Amino acid sequence: MQKTDRLYPFSIRIYGILIHDNKLLVTEEKWFGMRMIKLPGGGLEYGEAPVEALKREFMEECGVEIVVGKLLHTPKQFIPAIFYNQVQVVPIYYQVETSQTEHIAVSKLWHSEAEMKNADLFFHWVNLSELKPDLFSFPGDMEMAALLKCE
Repeated sequence: MQKTDRLYPFSIRIYGILIHDNKLLVTEEKWFGMRMIKLPGGGLEYGEAPVEALKREFMEECGVEIVVGKLLHTPKQFIPAIFYNQVQVVPIYYQVETSQTEHIAVSKLWHSEAEMKNADLFFHWVNLSELKPDLFSFPGDMEMAALLKCE
């Protein structure tokens, strides 16, 4: 096998599908000046396994420990990064559970982009019966939401 110096710019994103009382946990946040609705999780760091990354992200963002279940989905489409040129996003979705849902600081109100500051982070529970893929800002989350809607 021949080695190559070619680097492929990928951003591996790990997300958790947390469902409690028929509601899906969703994040509303603002980064790079953009308000986004997404699933909880974030970027895989070098040297980190996907499950470790997801546990870290939930602890950092939600302040809860999770149990990571089965791998649910990886999108079927190419997804270019919004914030970086020539970077491909590869989102991976796992089922997660926690016994600490009451510790998640859930917001009752949705926010406009103007109301939010960069790095603001809010959590919401969305009824599965009312879940719509176009709620989400990113193609991978939209695809995952469509799959959840079909279940």
